[in-house]
Amino acid sequence: MNYTAFFEGKEPDDLGRNLLKILHFGRIRMELTHNYIQRLFPLAEESRFSECDLLTEEDRLAFRGSILAQDGMRGAYQKMLWFWKLDGEQYKNSVYRHWNAYNNHNHWRMSRVLKSLQLLGMEEEYKDFSMRIRWIIDHPQQYRVTGVTVKIWIAELTGKAWRQEKRI
Repeated sequence: MNYTAFFEGKEPDDLGRNLLKILHFGRIRMELTHNYIQRLFPLAEESRFSECDLLTEEDRLAFRGSILAQDGMRGAYQKMLWFWKLDGEQYKNSVYRHWNAYNNHNHWRMSRVLKSLQLLGMEEEYKDFSMRIRWIIDHPQQYRVTGVTVKIWIAELTGKAWRQEKRI
């Protein structure tokens, strides 16, 4: 998959969907579809949930050189904030959110977004999302996030590798 062309709106993803089609998904479709997040926020490592092309160094360089592709990803980022009800100042209130449950798969999606934004050099969006993730971490009485998820997020935010400890 050519990620730069996808974000520029010039080519579909490997499943035949273009960026605008995905960005028009409603909340229910976004919740029930589990293979769009890997295309909107690619990584250099395999997904445990959906096969997709890995982000290469060549992809990263091409993406960073395309203002149009970066604008496409900004649209994807804003869509995810809307989906999670984290847009604007909403992240600070306690309005019910479908993902506000222990071990919710959206926590993995949030981790992916954080990592992908950083990999692709989307600094402003990375800083913005980091602030929102830190708010969630700092308000455990308001958000139901497991200790493991918090450790993963902190590792992403601090640039330290996280590894799951094996229990004997």
